[in-house]
Amino acid sequence: MTFNSNEQNAAARNNDVNETSNHRTAMIALWQAVLVTIITTIGGIVTGYIALPHKIDPIEQQGLGNVNIEGKWKYVCTKFGGKYQHGGRLNIQKGDDGSLILCGQRTWCDTKDSLKKEWTQKIYPPSEYLNWHSNWIFARNSTQIHLEYEIPMESGSIIGYCTGNIISEYKIARIIQGNYYVVNAMPISTGKMIFKRVSDQEYLSSAPLSEDHH
Repeated sequence: MTFNSNEQNAAARNNDVNETSNHRTAMIALWQAVLVTIITTIGGIVTGYIALPHKIDPIEQQGLGNVNIEGKWKYVCTKFGGKYQHGGRLNIQKGDDGSLILCGQRTWCDTKDSLKKEWTQKIYPPSEYLNWHSNWIFARNSTQIHLEYEIPMESGSIIGYCTGNIISEYKIARIIQGNYYVVNAMPISTGKMIFKRVSDQEYLSSAPLSEDHH
């Protein structure tokens, strides 16, 4: 009986140690997520303030004289934490005044079940596409792009920012990758984003960019 009691006590101590270790690991992961959110949110706000003059004169200061970003693209946004993705397509054109305008549509979203480790994908019907557009776009040295985008909603517009590095070939942008920030909606959403130039056929397809999916 004493032997069994000692075994039970040892097992209980091991369980306590494991629970403490798991709790500590969970708390570290939580604080890491909080810090990432705070840092990236500050980055989005700073981007907005830095770009403020470009709202006044976007044509003069767009800074895209040496690279062409016009055309059709697809994009994937992955929220920090890895449990949510969304994406779709976008088209960048020149407006009547010569300034660049981005018009996008969110066509799908994926969510991950933390317990089952499984993804659930939802592809929206065309009537439910979420439309969004840029308010301003500017670049630095034709290698970095910054933009403010707006998602009109019934309850009010959601404002977000994207900052990314431009990967170009023969002065034509092929890939833009960086981060996105949404700071005027709860919960705050921040994460990684990637834009890839696509053909007309790929643009019309509702399928996500397979190589950047999950």
